[in-house]
Amino acid sequence: MFIVYINLDRATVRNAFMQDMFAARGIEARRISAIDGALLSDAESKAVARPRPGFQHLAKAEIGCFLSHRKAWAEIAASPFDWGCVFEDDMLLAEDSAAFLASTTWIPRKAHLVKLETLPLQRLALGQEQSIPKRGRSLAKVHSVSYGTGGYLIRRDIAARLLAQTQSFSIPVDQAMFDPAYVVLSRLNIYQLCPAICIQQKNAPDIAFMPDEAELSMIEDGRREMRLSAPERYAGWSKIKREILRIGRQVTGLFVRIAPKSQRPLMSQVSFAHLAGDSFTHGST
Repeated sequence: MFIVYINLDRATVRNAFMQDMFAARGIEARRISAIDGALLSDAESKAVARPRPGFQHLAKAEIGCFLSHRKAWAEIAASPFDWGCVFEDDMLLAEDSAAFLASTTWIPRKAHLVKLETLPLQRLALGQEQSIPKRGRSLAKVHSVSYGTGGYLIRRDIAARLLAQTQSFSIPVDQAMFDPAYVVLSRLNIYQLCPAICIQQKNAPDIAFMPDEAELSMIEDGRREMRLSAPERYAGWSKIKREILRIGRQVTGLFVRIAPKSQRPLMSQVSFAHLAGDSFTHGST
């Protein structure tokens, strides 16, 4: 498996943290120099980000994030490996992570993407869990929106297809990959590893594993700045369109909640409690 992690050149503390993390886990990973959205000119942003009428424009940090994942996909597509693994640079990995990254024999043949991370506040509709022999975890097919690109496996041919289909884009990278309403590639078989083997710091408020001096993510600040700088984009028909989409999501969520358990098991995101007692702390190897 070809393993990469995405890291901004200026985020040196995060890079050191991830290197220590991989060393502690016995994992070899290649660093991908991330695209810094803050350094993109307006012309560079407009060349790739093509907003849809009625949809929120992407902040430059979101554009940089999408372009960074495209760099990772390009590396994976050009590699000799059937599968690639992509991490962002603020992840806590479970102690047994290496066992899942050392081979692909545990991955279903029909799988296209496998999510490795947990988002505790996100509720998922998961299919029947399939136990992974001798690894103490299981896999379940995802039947709902599943946000986040902190840690995932991607098949080489899917990386190549995503790369070809996202030369321009209008939505965040996690929506393009994992939101059934907007995905770039349809009919993909997406699985969730249960329990997950990694979590981002922003999703783990009770586990302070990143160094205090670690660089902050600019994505949320960028989104707020976009809303404040161009309020007219979110008025009138745009507001109506967003409200229609919101109601549609609520109806979809209601259907998933009341569907028979044989079709839609309990929608609870995988627990990250198994990471809470992890022995790794920042700065240690």
